[in-house]
Amino acid sequence: MAGYITVFTGEMFSGKSEALEAQVRTAVNRGAVTQVFYPEQAARASQRDIAHRLREPHPNLKLTPVPQADAEWLLRHVVPDADVVAIDEAQFFTPAIVSVLQQLRMRGLVIYVAGLDQDYRGNPFGPMGQILCIANQIHKLHARCARCGASEALFSQRVVALSDQIVIGDTIYQPVCEDCYHLAGAVSLAD
Repeated sequence: MAGYITVFTGEMFSGKSEALEAQVRTAVNRGAVTQVFYPEQAARASQRDIAHRLREPHPNLKLTPVPQADAEWLLRHVVPDADVVAIDEAQFFTPAIVSVLQQLRMRGLVIYVAGLDQDYRGNPFGPMGQILCIANQIHKLHARCARCGASEALFSQRVVALSDQIVIGDTIYQPVCEDCYHLAGAVSLAD
């Protein structure tokens, strides 16, 4: 029987990793062998990291950093007795993650994925657009706008002058609503 893919997405600070963590804890507590993957380069050594949140040892939980966010490496390292696979920061994975997720679903695994749907310019981020297309269920989460505080955020606005698509750090972005995003010059406060 085929498995199931649930995706938690939204802008920075919207609660994606917290939702992923809650699903992982529920699975582990019910006795499911659960493996959590995250890109090695995305580890910020902060309390917001999935590895930090789930650091308590448990026999049913395995935390696995993925070198270079290589989706094919991830597939080769899923433990044989896994019931549940969780993937955090999916936007950083190689495009093969879409095929990997489909293969894991066909193995009958329950899969939880968390990732940013858009980069700081409002464009689809990495493979997330395709992941959303193959998901069985999608939860779009929102933070409160950091600028006006009145609306739900839709964008992760960069607040430092850096132009690379991937720049990791909690203090580099703020969640903003559409009005505040466009008022600040549409791309970022820094561009």
